[in-house]
Amino acid sequence: MSPIAVEILHTGGHYPAMVEAHLRAQGAPVTSYQVPGDCPEAVDDPEACLPPGLGQAEVLIAIALPAALLTALPGHLMGTRCRALIVPVEDPAWLRPGPALLLERACQAAGLEFEVPVPFCALVPSSETITEFCEQYSLGRPRLHMTSNHGT
Repeated sequence: MSPIAVEILHTGGHYPAMVEAHLRAQGAPVTSYQVPGDCPEAVDDPEACLPPGLGQAEVLIAIALPAALLTALPGHLMGTRCRALIVPVEDPAWLRPGPALLLERACQAAGLEFEVPVPFCALVPSSETITEFCEQYSLGRPRLHMTSNHGT
């Protein structure tokens, strides 16, 4: 099984760096893009704030992006190598439930697997690419297997 390539699109800070460090430690090929600081919350042309070449990895992790950029991602990723979008929510301000539902529908229409783990460590994969991603890089809700000397 070849390693799943990952892109991280973020607004900067400690959290994206921590995610990237974990992925690299697990052997993931990672490309990280920081959204320009002058990209406003309400964006008339979201494509102008997205890095050229975005979508060259199988999985995109979008962290703390403005809602306008998040909603532009499924259309931008259509026809690229990207198969899954993961939007972890460590802070409720990162993605509200209403926009999350719209984003899920847009991902379905674009043929992208989609997850919004709250928080990231609670990710329970429900699709092929995201399951493989979690298994390769030790992410998501831990699985516990126990055996007993008494057979129970």
